[in-house]
Amino acid sequence: AGTQLLLGNSNPVGFTSATLMGGAQITAPGGVLLDRSLVLDPGGTATPTVTGPLTIGDGLVYDWSFSKYSADVMTIVGDLQFDKAFTLRLFALGGTLRPTDLLPIFLYSQGLYVDGLPWNGSTNPLQYTIEMGYLPDWGYVWDLSGASLLVNPLNLPQGIYLTGAEVFAVPEPGTLALLGLGALALYRRRRRAA
Repeated sequence: AGTQLLLGNSNPVGFTSATLMGGAQITAPGGVLLDRSLVLDPGGTATPTVTGPLTIGDGLVYDWSFSKYSADVMTIVGDLQFDKAFTLRLFALGGTLRPTDLLPIFLYSQGLYVDGLPWNGSTNPLQYTIEMGYLPDWGYVWDLSGASLLVNPLNLPQGIYLTGAEVFAVPEPGTLALLGLGALALYRRRRRAA
């Protein structure tokens, strides 16, 4: 099921960077602070879980990846807290996104806090940046101009969801040439028939 880290005292535990692989579980009643970097199992299917409050430090970069079959998601059994702003860096591992997709990046069971106060979309919103990460496959077109994070969309588990991003595959030049030749052949055939 993955590595389990049990921290039994009531003091918070801090990590500068965390790479959580294969369903890793951290149990920390005093809470966990991630300061600079969060990387989940790239292309993995197991969900890392923190039991206890999770605090995301100001300026943290969350390397979030998705593929054709799965997307990273961090589950928090407790409060999710953001010191201030964070960056969501997207990595495509062979998958596509439509602007209407709603993909969870964080799921949490209790409260959401920003800068020490309860989250409120109008008076205390999330502060974030969405950017592209390293592109292992240049055969994709990215449009992040409409990308945003939604908090607790209706009829979905309590969490923060990515929406509005568009990533799609571009056919290789050889495939485009074959499609063009096929269209030209159809055009000529219709002209001859007319």
